[in-house]
Amino acid sequence: MDLIQLHAIGDIAELDKATGSGGALEAAIKAKDEGLVGAIGITGHGHEAPATHLEALRRFDFDTVLTPINYTLSKREDYYRDFLTLAEEIRRKDLGSSRSSPGRCATGRPRNIRTRPGTSRSLSRSGSPLRWRGCSRTRPSPASDGQ
Repeated sequence: MDLIQLHAIGDIAELDKATGSGGALEAAIKAKDEGLVGAIGITGHGHEAPATHLEALRRFDFDTVLTPINYTLSKREDYYRDFLTLAEEIRRKDLGSSRSSPGRCATGRPRNIRTRPGTSRSLSRSGSPLRWRGCSRTRPSPASDGQ
């Protein structure tokens, strides 16, 4: 298996369970040590997800992070601040990353991919920039460089 993810880690209580003695992380590390899995990631939902995933990176050197972002969440200043802090840590550690969001607008049209000005640097091992999916009400504006 290429990747095993600790899923539904959206708050510190869940992170404590997963990273504590006898938790899911121990089993994932054992699987990686035995060659059964190539990478270990973390994912979760909820208003505390970015802060929780940042704490997770302090506890263990995860290979990937999947955390939610969308227009509504980006309007919450605390969430957005934590998300940007997490994104910077992901970039610093050169981790694989993705954001979970629906793939279509309410109109059914595919979403346009936009890059938030000032954050168009690589955030993943694949070299892909931090990209935003959005409809007409996206918080980020299209980048002037055409990305």
